Amino acid sequence: MSSRSLVVLPDDSFKPVLRAIGTASKSLRAKMFVLSDPTVVQALVAARRRGVKVQVILNRAPHGSNEKNEFARAELLRAGVEVAHGNPGFSVTHEKSMVVDDAIAFVKSFNWATKNFRATRDYAVITSHKREVREIADCFDADWHRQRFRPGEPSGLIWCPGVETGPDVVKRLQDVAHHDWKRSRPIDLSDEWILAALEDRDQAGKEPAAGDAVADARPRKLG
Repeated sequence: MSSRSLVVLPDDSFKPVLRAIGTASKSLRAKMFVLSDPTVVQALVAARRRGVKVQVILNRAPHGSNEKNEFARAELLRAGVEVAHGNPGFSVTHEKSMVVDDAIAFVKSFNWATKNFRATRDYAVITSHKREVREIADCFDADWHRQRFRPGEPSGLIWCPGVETGPDVVKRLQDVAHHDWKRSRPIDLSDEWILAALEDRDQAGKEPAAGDAVADARPRKLG
């Protein structure tokens, strides 16, 4: 049965990530902006050593420097893990995702950096919905082979850059929200379309609110 669950950091630490890497038996695809946590690096190395096909895409220059990813890149290559830079068609690869055995996928707001696991408020959704897992894997493969990626129609995910514009994305969020919606990070109100969307939201009686989710110590079921 397909499901989605929520990981909340720092409460859940790196345990859900390590658990997923540890269950991989055939393939593991990971795309990260920053990968520097040595425990996660060693988990990826261990997966490769037990025969898992491990592929990792790392942003070429996080925050203008290669240093954050150099340790991980060197360790992974030394262990026989396949590592590539992000697709040069984009100035930044900011996606943080992982697909394990084409069966589950993580979509994350956090980097695989020690400070994220220990000290920042971040989230991940773990999905086993086949269409979502396939779409994330297809995007990885497209970036790996430097090919164009176009999500399915309609897509259950929001891709940047993508066929949807900013207003399209906000409208989709409006359509699925029944009562209100909360954000945990500041919205850039310099964009006129965001202001217009918030106005429409208010007139529709769905009040936007700022706030953090209350964390549970374990992943929560989403559906």
